[in-house]
Parts: sequence; structure tokens; C-alpha cells
Amino acid sequence: MKFSRAISGKIFFAALMLIAVMGLQPSALRAQVLKPSEEDIVDTLDVRMDQLPSDATELKIGLGPVVTSTLDGPGHQKVRPLPLVFFHYKDYVALDENELRLNVLPPDSALAAAGVRLGPMAEVNFGSRTYSTGVSTPGRVGTSLEIGGFVSYSFGPARLRVRARQDVLDGHKGAIAEFDFRTGIYQHGGLTLAVGAMTTWGSRRYMDSFYGVSPAQSAHLSIPIYAPHSGLKDASASLIGEYILTGPWSLAASVQYVRQLGEALDSPIVMRRGSQDRINGGVFVLYKF
Repeated sequence: MKFSRAISGKIFFAALMLIAVMGLQPSALRAQVLKPSEEDIVDTLDVRMDQLPSDATELKIGLGPVVTSTLDGPGHQKVRPLPLVFFHYKDYVALDENELRLNVLPPDSALAAAGVRLGPMAEVNFGSRTYSTGVSTPGRVGTSLEIGGFVSYSFGPARLRVRARQDVLDGHKGAIAEFDFRTGIYQHGGLTLAVGAMTTWGSRRYMDSFYGVSPAQSAHLSIPIYAPHSGLKDASASLIGEYILTGPWSLAASVQYVRQLGEALDSPIVMRRGSQDRINGGVFVLYKF
């Protein structure tokens, strides 16, 4: 399996374009790209990528504003620019922003013919923030490199998928599993609409990193100490659309409702400083190579 010169050239040009876009607002974009709420939006946007033929190669880059809800902070709503990159090489490699998946099933196998994809995956997340006193902000963690695997099953316009990963760096140090379903509901001309649903499970360490409150944090913020257990942390529903404008240009949009669950819902970060319900959304201009 070798990349052609044309494909290599596309990747190189896309990398240059992405670096140029990020150079517009370095601190905002680099800190922004890999936050959990923006990851939720990115997860909903690769609708057409899922529908590519098994021998197709496609690269998309884009940029657009996203509106996200944060667990803590006044107003809870933030608007930021978000650069995007999606790359699929045949049925083997899928890069969706900060997530890389490798399908190990040969395209001529019985499982692949039935719509199954499975293999290893990796996801990287950057960013942490501390108070000037050195006390870590609840819900903010260091760089995480999550290694694991995925399995998906596609049938018609629909897809079921499970992804499970473990942090191998000094980030949240926990494990996460995501269960999602998505299906196309309308396609005519250049317009594609889809809906999706997802729920996420986190291990005790994962939940404690994002929703726990240590004694030092409790004293600094005047909120109760909290040590969550493992369990489901949220569930979401999404509406996604993409419209081909002309040639390689398209417009994509996503609106997502997220509901905190279980141990996450009971966290003082959510109950006293945030909200049990969140809305994320974004509109993007995409260019296909």
C-alpha cells in the first residue's frame, strides 16, 4: 500500500494551508482545536466521508466559527474559529482532525463486504490551565494521547460505531469509550442531511480528571470536594448538513445537544458552575482536494 505522488502532494499542500490558517490566530486556534466540545462537533461532520467508495481517496480542509458550551465559566458559551482537516485513503486510513483510525480488514473480506470496519486508533488532546496560585482548574487536564481501537458497521445510509481508548501520557490517565449511531435522512442534489446520537463512558480516572474536585480546588473555589466513579458521562443528539456549493467547495453545519449524565451530572463543576444541558454548533466552509 503506497501513496502516489499526487496524494503526497495533496497532503503537503493541505498541511501548508492548515499551518497558514492556524497562523491567523495561533493561541486561540491551537488551544481550541482539541477541546472536548469541539471534538463533538468534528465527530458529526464526516458524513460524506463515510459514503465514499472503498477505493476512494479524499482530502478536505476547512474553517469556520463554532459556538460551544463550557462546563465552567460565566455565560458558558464561547465562539471560536476552528480549522478542520479530514483525510481518507481508500478503506485503510481515516484522519478526522485529531483522530487517526486504521482499518485492518481487507476490502475483499466477508466482514468488509458486510460493512464492518475495525482496527487500531489514536487521538491526541492538548491543553491545560492552572490558576496563578498553581491550583489546577477542575475539568482542565494536560496533554492526553489516547490509544485504542474501533469497530463500525455500516448499512445503507446508517453507521454504528464503538471507539475505546486509554490515555498513555500524563493527561487524564483514564479510559474512554464512545458509542455512536448516525444515519442519512435526506439527500438531493448537493444537499446531504443526517442525524446522530452518541453516549460516552469514562473510567474513574477519566471522570475524576474532568469532573472531580480535589481538596485544594475545593478550598480555592468554595465548592464541595467530589470524587466521581466510572460510568456514562453524557448523551448527545446531532443534526448535520453539508451542501456542495461549486466544484470542490462545500458548506457544512452541525447542531448538537448534549446532556450530562450520572456521576458527571452530580459534579459541583456542572451543578454549581456549569449546566447539565449544553448546545454546540458550527458552520464551516470546506475545500476538497
